[in-house]
Amino acid sequence: MKPGPTTGAAYKDADEIRAILIASTYELINSGHPVQSLTARLVTQTAGLDKMYVNRFFKNLDELLYAVLEDIFTKRTPTFVISKEFDSENLNPLFFNAFHIYGYLAGVPVFEEKLSVLAEVLLNDHSQQLQDTFGLEKSVAVRESRIGLMLMVGFLSVGHLMPLRSGDVSRWAEWREAFMRSLGETSNGT
Repeated sequence: MKPGPTTGAAYKDADEIRAILIASTYELINSGHPVQSLTARLVTQTAGLDKMYVNRFFKNLDELLYAVLEDIFTKRTPTFVISKEFDSENLNPLFFNAFHIYGYLAGVPVFEEKLSVLAEVLLNDHSQQLQDTFGLEKSVAVRESRIGLMLMVGFLSVGHLMPLRSGDVSRWAEWREAFMRSLGETSNGT
């Protein structure tokens, strides 16, 4: 924080305000507030800032939501290659939150290209993690990344409707991990 011009009161710089708005938006979503009913006023009240800050630093609430989505995938999600993340009772809320934000923004035409680029980045990151973790060839890792992420999206979409218990999902994740290890051994010739 820098001192204010005359009173000595502190003010926040632009990066700090952006970070506060992203954190406040994430806090609201993480606490169960539906993405589609968020407002700039609610976010700024939670942040303790003036409502004009959303438009000043992000153009609009949708751009702020996109920044939250990027934040989840670039800073808050350590890796996709952890079977515990597929345990339906302990699924990382980051995935649910990202899925809800992504689904909301997918209905906003101006985000179509941005979301497509973000999805490609995620697939590349995930396939690289599969290559590093399991020793898969690139083409196999890309294929397995697409399958794994589609299954995760399917689970996030309709998992609550499936007659699966937590143990079923965990067993599937263990099987999937063993399968990818065997693919890695095959591609390395071991």
